[in-house]
Amino acid sequence: MGEEYKYFYVTVVRHGETNENKKQIIQGHLDTLLSPEGTKQAKRLGEKLCYLQIDGIFSSDLRRAYDTAAGIKDNYSRTTLPITPNKLMRERDFGNKNGQPRAVIHEFIHQTKETPNGCEFWHADNAECMHQVAWRAMNFFFDLCQLLDDRPTPPPPAFIQRNSSEFPLLPLFLPLKTAPVPVAFSQSSVRSITDLQSQNPFDLPAVNGSEYRSMSYAGHIVLVSHGVWIREFIHLMRTHSERNFGFPDAKDIIPVLRNCQFCQFGIAFRPAEMQSYAHRLRTDALSAVASMVAVKGRKCPYNLSLSKVPFSAVCYHTRLGAEDVNGGLLVKPVPPPPAEPSKVFRKDNKRDYAKASAVAASSGVETLFFMSEDDEYAGLPTLPS
Repeated sequence: MGEEYKYFYVTVVRHGETNENKKQIIQGHLDTLLSPEGTKQAKRLGEKLCYLQIDGIFSSDLRRAYDTAAGIKDNYSRTTLPITPNKLMRERDFGNKNGQPRAVIHEFIHQTKETPNGCEFWHADNAECMHQVAWRAMNFFFDLCQLLDDRPTPPPPAFIQRNSSEFPLLPLFLPLKTAPVPVAFSQSSVRSITDLQSQNPFDLPAVNGSEYRSMSYAGHIVLVSHGVWIREFIHLMRTHSERNFGFPDAKDIIPVLRNCQFCQFGIAFRPAEMQSYAHRLRTDALSAVASMVAVKGRKCPYNLSLSKVPFSAVCYHTRLGAEDVNGGLLVKPVPPPPAEPSKVFRKDNKRDYAKASAVAASSGVETLFFMSEDDEYAGLPTLPS
């Protein structure tokens, strides 16, 4: 008999608005504060998340994220939720470009794209390349799985049937487009992805964990971080998981979330296997960084060719805001990002194509991303061949 799975749910939140967001300033590792509107956004989101069962909050240690997490904590009256700050969850460090207008960053990006060793330009500018941000997100994920494995096991959520008069506290907003984790990855219950996505959780037998003895529940964690870091975390969930369900196309989840928007995921992993994988990958990465030699022919030591990471992921909700939920329920459908790319002109009057949410495009937040996968700001590390 194989190792027992553990599973948990995560709600990933982008911090509230800052004055720098409004001014189109790249913040990076600058420790900026929430604007008055950002403080209100955090409070409104906290008032909506209080209808969920939450077991812990992890936040970037930068103030704009930590204060957003505090807004969630202060409105959660069911229990005292500790906030655990973590430097691994910080925004991308833009080095000498921290605090500069976004136009300056875009110009620098085009310079780095003219060489096959673009990461070296970022490192020379005291900045992180995108592979380093992805590596931080990966390491945080490893640490989170280890921490949840070490914690006492909480009672699993009891998803109810459609006509039940009960309304238990759940970790996810309802309705779900994909089944809860134990059902999603139960081979006896689901024969195909098509079958899974056609089922409504309320039409399934009540799921209290007892039927799926190979999975034990590890809780629901809220993560509060920054636009680029969250993009890398989602990329990890979608691209590097062994199995996944419910994720939209990459082009629809790459644009940075608006301030205080959030996504919800379910994750299943085998603790010992995950720990072993993390140890091997960290050993390889540390060796490459220490020697600064090419990694499998690539110049950047953080640009690792990853095999599938031993976990499975379910995407439940993406790009939700406080206005989209109430009392534990979705209150309106959320439109997908537009299908057609908008045009963005560079300083040299050449044209690049970018995609952004129609709402976010005029809100002053960092929503822009370029379509080329080798763009350092696009958040698309090299995929394994």
